[in-house]
Amino acid sequence: MSTSSRMTASAVVGGLVLLCLPAGSFAQTAAQFRPVTHVASIAAGSIQGTVQDEQGAPVAGATVSALGASSAFAVSDRSGRFEMRTLSPGPYLLRAHLTGFVASRAQVIDVRPSARVSSAIALRHVIVANAVNTPGARPVLAAGVPDGPEARPRVMRPTQPV
Repeated sequence: MSTSSRMTASAVVGGLVLLCLPAGSFAQTAAQFRPVTHVASIAAGSIQGTVQDEQGAPVAGATVSALGASSAFAVSDRSGRFEMRTLSPGPYLLRAHLTGFVASRAQVIDVRPSARVSSAIALRHVIVANAVNTPGARPVLAAGVPDGPEARPRVMRPTQPV
């Protein structure tokens, strides 16, 4: 008998053996099925902190944003405090914004499962451009805004083809 014939005969015998076994040894019974009641999940973390101005006074009404695995927003209270709960673990970019203040530099905050991370955010007051006579005020430059004769609108006339 050749090698290929032996392999074919072995495959046929193996198939017959599988067909002759009782079906109950391969199938699951209804009693073995159980509903899924628990799903693996990672516990959420949170970020809390305060928003203050350059003198250390609390800033109320600042919008604090956290962008990362999920996005969250909070508004600081009268004491400058804020809290964001149920954040998925991972790194977040944290910033604060409020009209009349320069937006804070972004901070990278690492939220861990079942942990609370604290952060202090400092906002600086915007300096008013017309504060020339105000003691201690610094002028603000308006970039890209024309001044002088070039600030007047020009009338563009179509040119004649040559």
